[in-house]
Amino acid sequence: MGDDAAVYDAEFKAYLTKNKWSKHFDYAPIDVIAPYCERDCVYAGMMLAVYERYIEETQQGRVWSTERAVTKVLWEMEHAGIGTDLEYARGQLVPMKERLEDVTSSIYGYSGYEFNINSTQQLNKVMGNLGVKSTVKTTKNNPSWAAQALAQVKHPIANAILEQRGLGKLVKDYFEKALEWEDGVQHASFKNWGAVTGRMSCANPNLHSVAKNPQDLSGDVDVALLAGAKAIVGGKAVGAKYSDETEGLVSVRRMYVPRPGYRLYMLDYSQMEMRIFADYVKDEVLSALCEDPLFDFHDHVAEQVWGVSKGDEMWDFYRFKAKGINFGLVFGMGINALSLAIDSTKDEAKRYKAEYFDRFPRAYEFIDLVSKTVEQRGWIRNRFNRRYWIDYDRSYVGVNYLIQGTGADIVKEAMVGIREFLVERDLMSRQLVQVHDEIIMEIPDDERELVLPVVMGIMEKRRIETYLPVEASVGGPSWAQKTVVELAA
Repeated sequence: MGDDAAVYDAEFKAYLTKNKWSKHFDYAPIDVIAPYCERDCVYAGMMLAVYERYIEETQQGRVWSTERAVTKVLWEMEHAGIGTDLEYARGQLVPMKERLEDVTSSIYGYSGYEFNINSTQQLNKVMGNLGVKSTVKTTKNNPSWAAQALAQVKHPIANAILEQRGLGKLVKDYFEKALEWEDGVQHASFKNWGAVTGRMSCANPNLHSVAKNPQDLSGDVDVALLAGAKAIVGGKAVGAKYSDETEGLVSVRRMYVPRPGYRLYMLDYSQMEMRIFADYVKDEVLSALCEDPLFDFHDHVAEQVWGVSKGDEMWDFYRFKAKGINFGLVFGMGINALSLAIDSTKDEAKRYKAEYFDRFPRAYEFIDLVSKTVEQRGWIRNRFNRRYWIDYDRSYVGVNYLIQGTGADIVKEAMVGIREFLVERDLMSRQLVQVHDEIIMEIPDDERELVLPVVMGIMEKRRIETYLPVEASVGGPSWAQKTVVELAA
């Protein structure tokens, strides 16, 4: 089946592309697409028989059941879409394009001539002419000019390129894309297994990559926090919250608004990954502290490892280090990446990490156990029995797979539970977007008092031993302007 199916699939899609039908299958005539759909179903059925045996043998039935159920949720989310303020989108495109032209001109000014900024080869030549070297290499051992590499470059052309890339992505992938939906409702695509960990992904537009902070168009920041890019290590994000009165700031989230008669509600797990990390580490003190919904993991680490308290002169410094190390451990960072994340030298990063493990030895034991398990048998499984096969030389990703995957499975089960409640009660409220540990809903005012407490209860249901609190916020009215909702006791 495998080779025949692969060849047929490749040849058919090439045929669709040749006839300009590949963008959407419904562009193709029914007599062309129907045989493909039929064979697609047959092959899928044959694969199902094989994989169901594997699922049973590996005890992944719970995961399989959830994946099937959450597919319905994602289809409904795609069908519903999310409201878009087209007037705002049109209005912001003008200053964004002007700023993009200015930044592009500044790059040409630094280089001394115009070139294709998106060409790695041409950019490498420009950097060589300027005497700028990258400390990061690609997999082929060539100089890297990715975001992480540019963030370490002191020459002003680096910041300009970062801003140019980010602004270009904002313009093309978000604001111009929004105007394609003339009815003011964008229908993104969600994949329930977008990553190997089980975490979902989103595309067209990628609502998972929308930056929380607004973009500063004034050029006053060193490195902007841009939609679609990871937070630039060592750079300065725009700290201000967005409001309609804030000049010079543009927010992708401001573009997303509720439809008439509804309000947007954002339900967000508080420090989810760190609490799941604590659940795996099995530190009794940490587990007890996590019962407090206001417990801050990063505060606790700063206090315990370096003995500082809020209000101390060095509090911000050490809390920043604590947060960087916490996420560094979760993401499997090496010393090089960790030193960048906490803005320190490699020797300092080693010392901070050693001090961390001295205070939290159970964390070291857990990380070491995961790594050795991967190296010895080649796979691990999370709290839901989702299995991960990992190569020996990549054992360092095991902790991240467990924590990210556990979080994904918790959110998926919650989304399924929310749907069951809404359908059973025949309510108008609906789930619109899922962003990792956050679920965005559209709720009519007359359903708020009923829906919010029940939904939060479904999300906070203990699927692991550690308590995972949820915070609810209401848009004011957009996704960018959030106010925490205090529920009646």
